[in-house]
Amino acid sequence: MRIPSFRHNKTDSVTEKPLPPPAPITTPDSHSSVSLSIHNRTSFEFLTHSHFGALHTGNGITQRVASSSLPSSPVVPQDGFTPTAIAAGGEFGVRNTPVRVAPGGRVNVPGVKIQAATAASTGGYEVGLTLTPRAKGLGGYSASLSAPPPAKVQEVGPVGRLWKPLELTPTSSAVKTANLSPNPSKPSAAVQGVIALQSTDPTTSTVHILLLPQRDLSTWMTSLPSTDPISSLCIPGTHESCALYGWPISACQESTSSIALQLSRGIRFLDVRLALKGTPGNQLLYAYHGVTDQKMEFSAILSQVYTFLTQNPGETVLMSVKQENNMPGFLDSVFTYINKNLPQWWLGTGMPMLGEARGKIVLISRFGSSSSQPGGIHPPIWPDSSPTPFSYTLPDGNNVVTQDWYNISSLSAIPQKLALITGLLNTTGTDPKVLGLNYTNGSSFPFALPPWVAKGTGDQSKAAQGGGWLSNIGVNALLVDLVAGRLQTVQTPRAGMMNIVAMDFFDQTGLGADLCSLLVQANFQ
Repeated sequence: MRIPSFRHNKTDSVTEKPLPPPAPITTPDSHSSVSLSIHNRTSFEFLTHSHFGALHTGNGITQRVASSSLPSSPVVPQDGFTPTAIAAGGEFGVRNTPVRVAPGGRVNVPGVKIQAATAASTGGYEVGLTLTPRAKGLGGYSASLSAPPPAKVQEVGPVGRLWKPLELTPTSSAVKTANLSPNPSKPSAAVQGVIALQSTDPTTSTVHILLLPQRDLSTWMTSLPSTDPISSLCIPGTHESCALYGWPISACQESTSSIALQLSRGIRFLDVRLALKGTPGNQLLYAYHGVTDQKMEFSAILSQVYTFLTQNPGETVLMSVKQENNMPGFLDSVFTYINKNLPQWWLGTGMPMLGEARGKIVLISRFGSSSSQPGGIHPPIWPDSSPTPFSYTLPDGNNVVTQDWYNISSLSAIPQKLALITGLLNTTGTDPKVLGLNYTNGSSFPFALPPWVAKGTGDQSKAAQGGGWLSNIGVNALLVDLVAGRLQTVQTPRAGMMNIVAMDFFDQTGLGADLCSLLVQANFQ
């Protein structure tokens, strides 16, 4: 069969349609690197520069890979941040325009755009940061931090720590002088040091940086208004303040944590448990934890408090005194000690203003009958290890609410304890007319001894809640995360933190931050 041929006629009105363009070659989409959210709780205004670099891991070697920033931004290190892999082809996105961070303010620093060629293989980021105070005569800081890659859908595992320290390197001799003070809690009067914490939110690829001032923990109350009621403060305290001996069952503080040391480190609530020793007519009060003698007579405890208040007359100390045995004559014996220095005591039955209590010990009398009023703030009830907070009203109409659940069965109950601590902060921490007394301790034999509950087990910077006997987050580390989180988000001083927080092993190290310092800072935010 012959196939007919077709010829185009010059007069043919039919036109040819052009061929469609070729499909573009697709490459991985670019994305923004991790961003920063800086929360400045100091009294300084800072100008910040940031440097973002992507990390790539290949053949067992981690190096920085090319990243881009604003078109006009150079890709060279600045301000003391020196990448070690720059020779391997790494480069940094640098934001030339400084970002202003006001005192008490927050600023978000967006990330840089990571090039499409490296977006798919990014294994995380390394960020350099400089902080330069705008005030003349003050030096700045530099820091570097690592951040994980963009958020990915992952299986939910054991909950770990939220906050960790961010090391700040002073860039001037003035700041170095403050940071290298022999007593870290007493920086130079001329220049106040700055400490920093960091926390990564993987869901938003944001690193939160919390800037806090170093404060003189010996005099932190002195600058607060005298018209503030005691109940409106966030007060660091210790549970079983004199329980230094009998580890691991009876000890609740380190053997080196004398009363004088506790006060110098910011503690302003002391939990003193006493028992009468001796024969009638020749009896003395000694510190006890249950049946364990703590080898300290009441006069030795008071002497340390009197000395501290004489040296720091703008401070006050709340002292809960509890009878630890049933020997008669306890009340009269306590007041025999008090009457020797009566002017240094506040024995009112209501809630004092800070100005009324400066230079004095505020008595909380956990002795005497429920119907009597021996003096001071007197709890008419105190149920043993109550799983719910209990409350009572003082003669002046102010309320006291106490959380003192301590008989936890095992370390697995630590989250339940933290929930009770958080609950009391939520319900009483914003009301200046309610004194919240929040005990953070817990113990039971043999699976939840006081050191394990408070200090956790294993490296507290890496432990996970529910990680088992060898790696479990303690209450103190969880408190650091809780308080730091509130300092990050709350703008009003003391909001949600108006409580006495009574702790075991308050001066534990390795938590990422000093717990007392964080609690004190809540009064000034």
